[in-house]
Amino acid sequence: MKSKKLDTTVGGYMQDWDSCIKDNNSKLHHPANFEERFVREILAHVPEITPQDIVAQYHFQELDGCNRYVDFCIRNDKKGYFVLIELDGKWKQQRLEELLERQNTLIASTQGKLLRFANSTWLNKAPIVIQTISNTLNEQNKHFNEKTRTEALEHKIKEQQESVEELSKQIQIHKANEQKELGESTSNPF
Repeated sequence: MKSKKLDTTVGGYMQDWDSCIKDNNSKLHHPANFEERFVREILAHVPEITPQDIVAQYHFQELDGCNRYVDFCIRNDKKGYFVLIELDGKWKQQRLEELLERQNTLIASTQGKLLRFANSTWLNKAPIVIQTISNTLNEQNKHFNEKTRTEALEHKIKEQQESVEELSKQIQIHKANEQKELGESTSNPF
């Protein structure tokens, strides 16, 4: 697994993540500081992303119009990333029915990929969580690139078909003009 080198110099890599944490401080509120720790210990080590790709407390609406938030969203339209991450503590496991309803609404309303990690998992198995996020992002990027290439190819084919149609029309007009000129020249000897 590739890992970004941590650089604590001003303008360096870690400084960017520190700024991200500072800018989102009001959204990274957890009694045990889990959300900030998740940024520092997990997201900062996912080589595919930068702090600019992270949205803390991503907003969505449930089917009944209730406003909800998911802990993190990794979103980069240029790379095709749209991954939602929810950290689950013990209280969420106790309210399973509400949790499942919220999860289904989230997936349906955003068309994103949802990853759920128990706090005990990311705290004790950080490399696996980092790799899971990386694999998900790479898969999304692969599909995005394939879709982009297919759309570009389809656009090019359409342009070429339009060019062929235009050339065919011009050839027909040219032939009609030639026929007309031939007809005029044979009927008028002078």
